[in-house]
Amino acid sequence: MAKKYNLLVVDDEEPLRELLEAELSDAAEYAVDVAADGGEAINRIQAKVYDVILLDIRMPRVTGIEVLKFVQEYSPTTQVIILTNYADIKTAIE
Repeated sequence: MAKKYNLLVVDDEEPLRELLEAELSDAAEYAVDVAADGGEAINRIQAKVYDVILLDIRMPRVTGIEVLKFVQEYSPTTQVIILTNYADIKTAIE
């Protein structure tokens, strides 16, 4: 049996979050969880090991940058793919 990869989709925009969850869940090799904000994402990351996190940068309260920093310290083997609608050089450098 092939390994299932644990994915976490983190985005405060519900339509995009639901679209990514639906599309990725169709692939048998992915187990997909979702989080609507950075705080929920951190709670999920503390409870489960994820192979990949699809992470929105701009979210209220706990930003994607804060989540990324948490992942780098707490789960350094997890790969993070940043999602954003905003082109911002300062954020990209950070």
